Amino acid sequence: MTVLAGAFDPPTRAHLTLAHAVLRAGAGAFLFSLAVRTIDKEASAVAGVAPRLDMLGALAARRRHVGVVVCNRGLYVDQAQALGDLGFRRPRFAIGIDKVPQLFDARYYRDRDAALRRLFELASFLVVPRGGAGAEELARFMALPAQRDYLGVIEMLPLTAREEQAMRDVSSTHVRALLAQHGKWQPLVPREIWNLVQRSGAYQGVLD
Repeated sequence: MTVLAGAFDPPTRAHLTLAHAVLRAGAGAFLFSLAVRTIDKEASAVAGVAPRLDMLGALAARRRHVGVVVCNRGLYVDQAQALGDLGFRRPRFAIGIDKVPQLFDARYYRDRDAALRRLFELASFLVVPRGGAGAEELARFMALPAQRDYLGVIEMLPLTAREEQAMRDVSSTHVRALLAQHGKWQPLVPREIWNLVQRSGAYQGVLD
């Protein structure tokens, strides 16, 4: 099972494309994990948890092998433990390649090495290319002394050219800016949640 943790404020076509790419690559199931508390984004959520959960639920309801879970912890090690308690043993977290340095950053741990050892006992990671960075950049980063011991639990998700195109320059931040400016945001958001995005009333007139 592969898990994408995030704020989904709001969910975008990139999130949905990633779910399809993970399932295409052989995952048995894909979960959107809506974090009540997201590391480095604690004060930036625009829409409340309930409307974002409604949006994710609408996406999952129409797709096989796609589900939604809500968590109240920001660290992956805590989420992996909670998922394990629910019976989801050794989940694989999907993360953008730009988030990989954060995963290994000692600032987020009291004891980095102990926490990482525990994390990688509980979970593995699937890295998603982003912004032109891919397998070569990941290999260089993981070859650094501080990361060498963890090569076996980090792998790259191969994307098709169509998937790369669908995800390029699509982000929740961009969607929020377009909504605030009354721009054309719809092409960046799955059609089935357009009404939920508008009905939430959270994004009009709000800029990052």
